[in-house]
Amino acid sequence: MNISDAINEGVSVLGGKKISRLSCELLLAYTLRKNREYIFSRGETKVSDEQFEEFLRLVDANAKGEPIAYLTGLKEFYGIPFYVDKNVLIPRPETEMLVDEALKYIPGNGNFLDIGTGSGAIAVSVLKTRSDVEGVAADIFAEALVVAYHNSVGNGVNDRLTLIKSDLLEDLKGDFDVICTNLPYIGSETFVNEDVKKHEPAHALYAGEGGLELYKKLFQQLGKKVTFKVLIGEFGYDQGNSIGKLLNKFFDQRWEIKKDLQGISRIFVVSV
Repeated sequence: MNISDAINEGVSVLGGKKISRLSCELLLAYTLRKNREYIFSRGETKVSDEQFEEFLRLVDANAKGEPIAYLTGLKEFYGIPFYVDKNVLIPRPETEMLVDEALKYIPGNGNFLDIGTGSGAIAVSVLKTRSDVEGVAADIFAEALVVAYHNSVGNGVNDRLTLIKSDLLEDLKGDFDVICTNLPYIGSETFVNEDVKKHEPAHALYAGEGGLELYKKLFQQLGKKVTFKVLIGEFGYDQGNSIGKLLNKFFDQRWEIKKDLQGISRIFVVSV
């Protein structure tokens, strides 16, 4: 059995779809502790029976809906490798827009606060891109903070990132140039892909009937012990009107909605 044979076997298990080959390449690369480039260029390289069995186990788990990121413990975000496990949501490509926006507003030698940090993807990406910046990242779940710490150390930014266990802003205080957040925003009655429901943590997905309960709670806490110049947050593709009404209630007209490259309303920005 060589690498090419193993990939073909895996593709057949996953149903022969175009994305199946990519999945198999990633899983075999993980099994062999190599990168995808190695898989491309070493098709004739032998794969041991033990390696092949482990590869097929991973392929079978993926065929049953378990995300590759959880199987390998790795997800790339903003061009940066992140460790992930089932205690945190898998970072989505669309959230990279939130990082872009945060970087626009954080001044030189500035600071920021990341609320509901999860894997730390947003905070670490900001710090990895801007060496002059310091940050604080908070999450209510200690297990998530362990993952965020792992990623801050692995990406060499832990000396500029403070991690704090807090229910939103409850145990925080300070003045920040930017607060950025990607809180759970799925409504309890909203359709969610079955694989996502089955494998990703519910507490990182849902936020009340309409999906905006945590944002409402966050807005209520602002200005007491935590102040900011700019607040940036992500919301669902169909929540533009609802988040707009909520923003108006707390911030008058000092906010705007920004669309992603597909023209979908994705990010709100509040300036004070």
